[in-house]
Amino acid sequence: SYESQLALLESWPFAEARECNRVLTWENDFFYLGMDIANAYDGSGLRVDGVQESGAAHNQGAQIGDRIVSLNGHRIPPDMKLSVFVDLLQYLPRPMELGLFRPEPPSLATLG
Repeated sequence: SYESQLALLESWPFAEARECNRVLTWENDFFYLGMDIANAYDGSGLRVDGVQESGAAHNQGAQIGDRIVSLNGHRIPPDMKLSVFVDLLQYLPRPMELGLFRPEPPSLATLG
């Protein structure tokens, strides 16, 4: 149920700074964020699957492949189903903050 998933989300510790290197903030309905979300193929949680050029997510720097790691400062369990996450986005009060993680590309020093 929604209440049990919200309680689970609130019981998780706050995401550590190293796990969240980008934050999206919005006050409108989730669907106006301009971002598609999907479960990651490798089972590592939720990821950004698409970004609309005119949407708030694009304007705030979201990119395809970003991992979604927190919602309002609470870590998202890696096994959370997309449908549960979408339900949370629809019912939680605004404004909301969505924490994203994007691995930095390797530097030339680490490639050599």
